[in-house]
Amino acid sequence: EPKDKYLKNIYKIMEQNKASVLQEVIENKAALSQYISDSTLLIKEQNSRRAIANLILSIKNEELNEKNTNWELLKQFKTELTFKEEIHKNLLDSIGKAFPLFKQFKSNSKIAKISNIQSKLKTNPKLSCVMEYFVGTDFIYIFIIEKYETKCYTLPNPQSLESSILSFLDYFSNNGKKLSNDNQGYNEIAFNLYKILFEPFVSENMEQVFIIPDGILNYLPFECLITENNYDGIDNGSPYLIKKHQISYAPSVSLLGKEKEEQSFNSVLAMAPIFPNKERNQFALSHSDKEVDQIQKHFTETQLFKNKDASWNTFQKNSQNKNILHLATHAKIDTTLQLPKIEFIDRSVFMPELYALNLDANLIVLSACKTHIGKIETGEGNMSLARGFSYAGAKHLVSSLWNVNDYSTTNLFDSFYQNIKQGANPEDALHLAKLKYLEESNAIQATPFHWAGFICIHNQWPISPERFNKWIYIGVLTILVGATFYFIRNGIF
Repeated sequence: EPKDKYLKNIYKIMEQNKASVLQEVIENKAALSQYISDSTLLIKEQNSRRAIANLILSIKNEELNEKNTNWELLKQFKTELTFKEEIHKNLLDSIGKAFPLFKQFKSNSKIAKISNIQSKLKTNPKLSCVMEYFVGTDFIYIFIIEKYETKCYTLPNPQSLESSILSFLDYFSNNGKKLSNDNQGYNEIAFNLYKILFEPFVSENMEQVFIIPDGILNYLPFECLITENNYDGIDNGSPYLIKKHQISYAPSVSLLGKEKEEQSFNSVLAMAPIFPNKERNQFALSHSDKEVDQIQKHFTETQLFKNKDASWNTFQKNSQNKNILHLATHAKIDTTLQLPKIEFIDRSVFMPELYALNLDANLIVLSACKTHIGKIETGEGNMSLARGFSYAGAKHLVSSLWNVNDYSTTNLFDSFYQNIKQGANPEDALHLAKLKYLEESNAIQATPFHWAGFICIHNQWPISPERFNKWIYIGVLTILVGATFYFIRNGIF
């Protein structure tokens, strides 16, 4: 049927342009650990990735040294990077020859089948639908997968919508000052975005919705949109979207696969540099001390490093074989290198350096400012610290959208870990912790600035794959536009 054919093509196109590199990295790491028995080969592959990451940083640093750029050195770095990347490719090829199952796994380009996604929805009464967004030049496409049907919608004028989202996000800058001073303005724009981006596509009885964002939508906390018009003020009673639906996020549908085994959340590595003496000009994070201490209240198997012990080297040595990694620290976009970085007591660690890590944590919590903020790359998504730790192996990841409040973060994560301890998965645990925070907070503390900044990202093993040919980006837009006109002409939208 023409409609089904177009829907499947649109879905494949959208998935191809969502975190394809991330999915490949996750698959490679999973395949290496599953099919390779030679530990020396695994170490060699990791060292190869580390060498590439270091060269990327060296190139970036030299390129930004505008007045004193050593062009000969820069050329040498780039030549060496090409050489190292070829070595890594050849290494994976040689591993594939020695271990046929690894080669067979790598030979498939993978995208989750819609039918498999629907099967997962049917077996989970709480999980209602998956919403995948694609921001095109002329339209925003919204692809909905429900238990028994799929739908596709379009929204015109992406530029106007982007302007509205930027205005909405401005309410969370400067410690939420504008949010406190302009309740009415916030409620109006939050309600309008709800009416445009969410309400027409999701029915009231849908309990949990997985959102696959694109473009600027990566920065939008859907949970604090307003579902009723003309609400007066901002307080505990505000009609936030979180009160109607549980919102979870993933980089792509194909990373929403079924877990192969039940996950454990009982061993923790928690680190808090705190910076009590303003080491390396970092201001002190006084509440982070309590934040990591209270984790031990919930998990007896907790390894805790604070102050001078919270170094990058300590993290690398102790992060293996831990279910949960919790980092309570500073993070920002480096103004010189224009790369996201996270702070340890002894040094800054940049996003490319995270690529070389081999982590097997079921949950990584980045309790720091703007760990979900990064440059949006076409076809790959949000290149943030969260993405870097996803590359490193995080199955679930909690990251932040703005400069979060130290005090409210401590309270939020206390409830979060209590929920984890009681058996909740990370998505449910964060959702319940936010609702509890809202219920128990006063009017000032109940503003979304204090509770909506953290989101949970789901990075999982892909669902059963099917092969597909990769279309170039021009082909993507051509088919999407053609499908749009087809649906409009036939009254489907």
